[in-house]
Amino acid sequence: MQIDQLRQRISQRIDEQAPHLEEIALQLHANPETGGQEHFAQKILTEYAAGQGFHISKGLANVPTSFAAEHSSGEGAKVAFLAEYDALPEIGHACGH
Repeated sequence: MQIDQLRQRISQRIDEQAPHLEEIALQLHANPETGGQEHFAQKILTEYAAGQGFHISKGLANVPTSFAAEHSSGEGAKVAFLAEYDALPEIGHACGH
């Protein structure tokens, strides 16, 4: 697959998923959880990822609210997304981290 085709395919997929991702973002914002207590966040994020065909592993490195979502389409480049989804006391998700 040529790079332009790949870019177009990625862009299309992002556009398709944007409404779902926006809803998740709004739900996380409406339900802030401090570090180590992100049970709702873990649930909503892993349910979405599992629904997209990702294999989910929870409780990594002895952190009960951690998770990894893995998907393989065969050979090629690897892509990783890292996220913090905890909120801070008093300000919620307003700190921008």
